[in-house]
Amino acid sequence: MQGEMTAAVAEPVARDEPLLKVRELDKHFGPVQALYHVDLDIPSGQVTALCGDNGAGKTVLTKCIAGVYQADHGQVTWEGHPVHIRNARDAARLGIETVYQDLALADNLDIVQNMFLGRERLRPPKRWPACESPPCDRSASRSPPFQEVSGNRSLWRRR
Repeated sequence: MQGEMTAAVAEPVARDEPLLKVRELDKHFGPVQALYHVDLDIPSGQVTALCGDNGAGKTVLTKCIAGVYQADHGQVTWEGHPVHIRNARDAARLGIETVYQDLALADNLDIVQNMFLGRERLRPPKRWPACESPPCDRSASRSPPFQEVSGNRSLWRRR
């Protein structure tokens, strides 16, 4: 049964509309047409795999959905509402995040740390939730220095 989970009982709730719907998506890079009239439905509450031959457009489609590339033509619908994803922040606001298979920015960090790299909380919230208390050591809540995150290597040397 397709659907979303309710917090109270964790049973699937039927949903007729896909979580993400892509229709007639086109993407060109100069004279090269990378995507031509792509349709894709991603249901809610399920893991979906995107498979295909090398050069089939999987990465380009993923980057269009994630806001890295702008599609030249087509419609993207999120939870039944048309959306225009202009950049990765727009995608993140919807809850769309991408974990790429290529070299991570900081290979000494795990996947979650790489996903949030550059979006760490810089100051404590104005009011702590009732279930939490403020951290005892303020220095522990700060991000590590660049040398520590990057393994003290420049991005150029790592490639």
